[in-house]
Order: sequence, then C-alpha cells, then structure tokens
Amino acid sequence: MTRKDWLQLSEEDQGRLQKVGSEIATHLLDADIRKTMNGVGGCKEYDLSDHPEEFHELIEDYVEGRILSATAIFLAMSAAVEKLTQEV
Repeated sequence: MTRKDWLQLSEEDQGRLQKVGSEIATHLLDADIRKTMNGVGGCKEYDLSDHPEEFHELIEDYVEGRILSATAIFLAMSAAVEKLTQEV
C-alpha cells in the first residue's frame, strides 16, 4: 500500500487498519515479555492461545526470532487491507 492508497481510504477504514496495527503490536510485546519472563515476577506464562488466532503464526514467528516486529505488523495490516478490498 502506498501513501496515495492510504489517503484514498475512508477515515473509517484507516481507523480499522490502525487498530489492527496497534493490536498486533500489543500482542507481540505481550507474547515476547511472557516468553522471556516465563512466569517470573508474577508475569503470566507464555501461551499462544491467549492471543487472537489470526495472529498466532505471526506471533510465533516473532517470538522465535524468524521475523521482526515491523514485519509482523506490516503483514497483519496487509492482510487487513486484503480483507477490506474483498468486502467492497
């Protein structure tokens, strides 16, 4: 998606995509902390099922070091864009 494409989206669709980006970022951070801490200091233990199923593969790839967080966010938002275009 280019900047021009972004600007052509409705404010509602821009908001939906921003929400997806924020949501995946939150889940990536949470999963990484849980996996690193593994229950230490009252932190919840890492459990992939605590996160939305649509993000499982991206979260697993991120916590295993196969992709960067920016890549996971980009891929999640790209999937959301694809879903938006299918709705039209």
